[in-house]
Amino acid sequence: MTSINAQALTYRFDNGNTLFSNLNFTLDDKITGLVGRNGVGKSLLASLLTGEKMPYSGSVTTFCRVGWLRQVGVEEIPTLYETVSDFLGVRHRLEALTRITAGGCDPHDFELIDDNWQLQANLEQQLQTLGLPLDPFLRCDVLSGGQLTRLALHQLFQSNYDYLILDEPGNHLDEQGKNWLIEQMMHFNGGILIISHDRDILGNVDDILELNTLGLHHYGGAYEVYAKQRASELNSLDRHIEHANSEIKLMRQTMQNNREKAQQRASQGKQIARSGSHAKVILNTLKHSAERSSGSRESNQNRKLLQMQDQFSTLNRKHELFKQQSLSLGKVEIRALRILDITEVRLPYIQHENEITFFVDFGEKFTYLAQTVEVSLPY
Repeated sequence: MTSINAQALTYRFDNGNTLFSNLNFTLDDKITGLVGRNGVGKSLLASLLTGEKMPYSGSVTTFCRVGWLRQVGVEEIPTLYETVSDFLGVRHRLEALTRITAGGCDPHDFELIDDNWQLQANLEQQLQTLGLPLDPFLRCDVLSGGQLTRLALHQLFQSNYDYLILDEPGNHLDEQGKNWLIEQMMHFNGGILIISHDRDILGNVDDILELNTLGLHHYGGAYEVYAKQRASELNSLDRHIEHANSEIKLMRQTMQNNREKAQQRASQGKQIARSGSHAKVILNTLKHSAERSSGSRESNQNRKLLQMQDQFSTLNRKHELFKQQSLSLGKVEIRALRILDITEVRLPYIQHENEITFFVDFGEKFTYLAQTVEVSLPY
């Protein structure tokens, strides 16, 4: 069975800071989504699973052939490969086929081709399916990020890998490209770990792993199930935090009441001592006994209060990790209606007798020199 097994996986930086520790999980034939906030270590975890990096402690045991699409790997393709055929590893065979078609009889060319006489036709059909130009000798540096991503994913899905790790494959893909990726995922005969923030892609996984500073947490089901479970956990945390806060307030009030009662007893003791109705030795004994009892009680209450505050802080840290991240830009104020003011401008590359003078107010459109400029600010 296809599987990758991680045991007590810990990664620590050279400066001694620990990114994550004691991660235990197994990846099998399912499609698993790996989610988490940026900087939590998702890509680094992928590099540990592929063996590119070594953990500080723990181990990764792989029982299958693993293919990996690195998050920055697509951007490196044009620097490593000249043409599409170079990246796909078929350039020499294509060139041999071209020479044979032109009348060449070199035996080495026939060895390269073997019986694959439909190589170029098949390759062009694949490129068409990928939405790429049909020229296999096209330079990689003229392809867009989305085209390079499709090309890299196509090679992975067509290779003999048992397991694929895809790090943010949807970054450069448009809607059509993401639909193509999802279709390839569904038909892949093996397991997939896909690191992504894209809800459309995560909506097609079998389960989800979430990595945060508290560890790795498993959620059964695709993104919709994950979102519901997270919301339920967040509501539960809210209730626990509210209860813990109430307990802390109650403990502080109890401690304050005890202090006030102790002060009242001490004041009463002084009054009795001044009245002379009790022997001094008896009063001193009662005083010391009350002070010891009060001190012991307050010490225990302080210790319990610290424990409650630690628990409250832990709940708040967990709540911070679980809640949705948000960005508030606030309300934009309109500072002026005048957006653009051009006064007596001459353009060196346009023959024009008069200077150019015009202005643009908020929300206006104007046409000048056959170019339409639209000013539309989000106020």
